[in-house]
Amino acid sequence: MLKLFRATIISGILFFLMVSPAFAAFAISGVPASITSEQEFQVTVSLSISGSAGNVYYLRAAFAHLDTPSSYFGYTKDNVGAWYNGTPSIDHTKFYQVTMDSSGTWNGTVSVKPDSQSSAFKGSGDYTLKVGRYTAAGSGPTWSDDSVTITISAPPTSTPTPTSTPTPTSGPTSTPTPTNTPTPTMGSLATPTPTRVPTKKPTPTPTKESVEEEDGEVFVLGAQDVSASVTSTPEVVVEATTSAQGKNWKTPVFAGVLIVAGVSLIGISAYSFLAKGKTGRIM
Repeated sequence: MLKLFRATIISGILFFLMVSPAFAAFAISGVPASITSEQEFQVTVSLSISGSAGNVYYLRAAFAHLDTPSSYFGYTKDNVGAWYNGTPSIDHTKFYQVTMDSSGTWNGTVSVKPDSQSSAFKGSGDYTLKVGRYTAAGSGPTWSDDSVTITISAPPTSTPTPTSTPTPTSGPTSTPTPTNTPTPTMGSLATPTPTRVPTKKPTPTPTKESVEEEDGEVFVLGAQDVSASVTSTPEVVVEATTSAQGKNWKTPVFAGVLIVAGVSLIGISAYSFLAKGKTGRIM
């Protein structure tokens, strides 16, 4: 009975040792006291897990504001230099991959930086920084045993003052002065009067029938001194021509009047003579 009791105690101790969790140490260091919201820096990581030789883990750096310690944000650079912030959903294989050595430890640096576009970023202030690890199967994260407080300074948000665009002042608009177009006058529209060039007519030789005597003056009918009326201006030529034409028709009329007057005087004298003779005889 005593032997059976001892065997049970020994078996329980062995079983407890076999199921006890493996030892793990996870620490970070080398974090600057303050950074800007866009600044990249490196964190030194020391990871030691008993019995983990050859195991693969994925390390992720994360920031959290002191007022919201469970809201994490931030970028981690993977093994090929690409940044990943865990959005839109967590893909642990996009974080930094490490492989444990034969003694179950890994020491190295991880490049990290804040994510100022994340809703968990509250602007300038104090934040905590942790590093978590995921297993190759994706379980986790298991956070580092310690966290570091870091001050993040965000650039001031300046609201640009709208620059007022000056309204262009319209200068005096010069009204083009209309060019006065000369109005044509009646003189300019009238049909130009052609200049009549006088032609010197030959002086006709007087004949017997064309000669008449009047008061001692001899007139040659149909003959005028045309050369005397020729001048350098068309107006004089026209006037001289008109005067000559008037004289042409007045001459025979005047002669006719003289003839009629003479015949009338002769008739009156004959009548008076005859009337006187008859009167003497009756008495």
